[in-house]
Amino acid sequence: MQYKKETFKQKLLAECKKEFLTYGYALSSLNRIAKNSDITAGNIYRYYAGKAEILEEIVAPAYNEVPSIIEHLTAIFPSMTYDETCETLCKTLVNIYKVYGDSLLILANKCADTAYQDFSTKLIHAVKKVLLKKLFKSPSKDDEIFVIICSKSLVTSVFDVYELGYGEREMGAIINRILNYHFYKINERI
Repeated sequence: MQYKKETFKQKLLAECKKEFLTYGYALSSLNRIAKNSDITAGNIYRYYAGKAEILEEIVAPAYNEVPSIIEHLTAIFPSMTYDETCETLCKTLVNIYKVYGDSLLILANKCADTAYQDFSTKLIHAVKKVLLKKLFKSPSKDDEIFVIICSKSLVTSVFDVYELGYGEREMGAIINRILNYHFYKINERI
């Protein structure tokens, strides 16, 4: 009995992810989800109070963990060479997608008017902290503005790569190129 419930719930969550990715949270419909899952909308309410609770189950782990993972890197990056930093960051970004995939894409631009709408800003702030620590000993206000813009560009680029849905190797190669585009010999260029 428990196995059937868990199988049903996983099928329902998979359909909800598709719905949120296609329509965004605001325009998604539990009736459409039910129809696409070959169940009744009432059956959904046996498991969830509504769309908000479903969204929470899908995105909360990524929302809470991903910025922490990025911020954790601030502690180890200063002692690394440029190549080590790029390799570590690239592997981390690919692994984050492996673990959180669709949840990240929903958080990136499908959660307007929800408690999760600030995810990209939260992530940009985490990346900013890493970059400031890696690039500048004592950053000026202009340095901070520069790093915020670089952080936005990097986060947007990585989400663009995630949306392409490539395999790990291809994704890693593209992310590595993006990192080099942004940061190779950056101290000589800025």
